[in-house]
Amino acid sequence: MSVIKSFAHRAHQTLSPLAPRTFKRSHVYELIAAGLGFNSWAALHPSHVLVDADEADMPPDFGRNVVGRALQLGCLQPEAQKIAEHFQSLYAQQPFGCLPLSELDENLFESASGTDGDSDSEEQDFEDDEDWPEEDESEAVRRVFPKTSELLRADIEDRANRGDVFSHYRLAKILQCKVPPDYLYQESLRGRVLNAQEQRWADGYVELKGQHERFVKHLRAAADGGVRIAAMLYAIVADDPSYKEMADRMQGVPEEQHWHTRSMKQADSASSNLDERAESGDLDAAAQLAAQGDENWLRYLAEEALEAGRFVDLWAWQLVALHHGMDLTRSNMHAYHDGGLNDGEFYDSDFGGPMYVDGDEGVELPEISEEQMKAAQGRAEQLLSEASD
Repeated sequence: MSVIKSFAHRAHQTLSPLAPRTFKRSHVYELIAAGLGFNSWAALHPSHVLVDADEADMPPDFGRNVVGRALQLGCLQPEAQKIAEHFQSLYAQQPFGCLPLSELDENLFESASGTDGDSDSEEQDFEDDEDWPEEDESEAVRRVFPKTSELLRADIEDRANRGDVFSHYRLAKILQCKVPPDYLYQESLRGRVLNAQEQRWADGYVELKGQHERFVKHLRAAADGGVRIAAMLYAIVADDPSYKEMADRMQGVPEEQHWHTRSMKQADSASSNLDERAESGDLDAAAQLAAQGDENWLRYLAEEALEAGRFVDLWAWQLVALHHGMDLTRSNMHAYHDGGLNDGEFYDSDFGGPMYVDGDEGVELPEISEEQMKAAQGRAEQLLSEASD
């Protein structure tokens, strides 16, 4: 049972004895809408989705709105007052808010423009309140970002199951993640006793593997349903060229056309200051420069991936480098003159004098599985494709 259906079931059991002649299960949804400031559930749900809001303030006029809606549903004044009091208590135990679908799409697609094959660039997850843009207090109920909301996932999945193809793609974007290496998990299956940190990593692998499988499932459903951008991404994720061919024959649905156009405009306006953005710590900008063949950013991102244990990413950057005629496993360290007339130039023993060594040692590439290599190849192809757009 989904979160909202569970809440409605519990609320109906609690509230129906207060107005046994008139109160129905569907009336709970009407009270939800009223509490959130809508005239009816039909006015709320087509254009808005529900989200968990544990830290949200109770919406203004919550109780008064619930009383008014209960009266409209046929309750007598004393019954409506009791229903509102109990409903408000239930809400306080499990608060929720609403988010316009347009705002959800903005968070999911605009922030992920040009990065559909990877979740790192999307991990601007707004998990902390401080990450959210400034907003007035009346908007506090909307602070929970979709990726952390079980209620929103259930709402979007329900829409998808009822035939809303684009909601399959929304759900895929919410679920999109990377699967970490399975080494420790496999070691545990072989009988190795893991320490606490290793066990957390192994558990994380199991959790993310399941999430990734759901991501692929909904991505394919969106692709099969005619969402072109989903077909393009699925072709990469599943290494299935037939979906690339399918995407070439499709035309995007209005929603994805809108976000694609908007993303391209944003990319054009940002292209002139990629270097500045990368230097200021923008990893998306650094990734774009690396994909275009900037060796410094290629090495930086490869080493960052190595340190973080993201070996598929590491191999992807190596494949991008090879495409541009570079090999990140080769050292580019050189000796340079330290001071004097030739300061900073390649060291020449004929001149002698002090010297220093600078550059990067070659990146050590760990072995990865065949499946991981396919994922790295897909990631590299996507990076190069985006760089050429």
